[in-house]
Amino acid sequence: MRSTRIAIGAALVGLSIAGWGTDVHAAEAGKGFYLLGSRAHMAGIMPGPGSYFANDFYFYDGGAGNTVDFPIGDLIIDGGLDATVAIDLMTGLHVLPTQFLGGSVAIGLTVPVGWQEISARGKIQDGGAGLSTSDDDFEFGDPVLVAALGWHHGNMHWQLGGLLNVPIGSYSENDLVNLGFNRWAFDLTGSATYLDMATGIEMSGALGFTFNGENLDTGYQSGTELHAEFAASKLFANGM
Repeated sequence: MRSTRIAIGAALVGLSIAGWGTDVHAAEAGKGFYLLGSRAHMAGIMPGPGSYFANDFYFYDGGAGNTVDFPIGDLIIDGGLDATVAIDLMTGLHVLPTQFLGGSVAIGLTVPVGWQEISARGKIQDGGAGLSTSDDDFEFGDPVLVAALGWHHGNMHWQLGGLLNVPIGSYSENDLVNLGFNRWAFDLTGSATYLDMATGIEMSGALGFTFNGENLDTGYQSGTELHAEFAASKLFANGM
């Protein structure tokens, strides 16, 4: 059915923790491996057996004030920053014809490539005068291995997915711009979708955890991240 869709959605980060009720560790450089909003509409639906290719483009332009306080290399960012990011995510996915535990199995690979520009104001660690710096670069990021298991019954669809970040992308300890994370990371996310083609109502939700390894150069240990997303949409028949 060809259709027009009106949709609303939300993506939230709840916590970044290194143990329940213990020391809190933010995600290094203020960014997490899991891309919020990537499990929104139709999040629980597994396609039929076959091979698929997706190309997602993300653009971000924004900044943060002087409430920011985190290290990047030898610089402590405490005077704010501005960032422009354009990233293309190329994903190949293959859904196997066989089933496991009553569900469909999919495996895949995502390769990120993009351009970033960051301007920051801060100070040198362990003292030093305030300074401003900027950096920009076009880079390849860390490839991500994808695996998922999906089920469906009537209008309900469920999926359990895993993502493994492989730290071989562009990274330098003292650069402001790094598309790679330089750490192993694993994300486990459960998602569900209710889709009624008769009424055109679709509602999806996803909840997951990202488990971060230690940065291989800096020794920084990012906390475990909790993320939640929700989306709702209304499908209209072609011509409405």
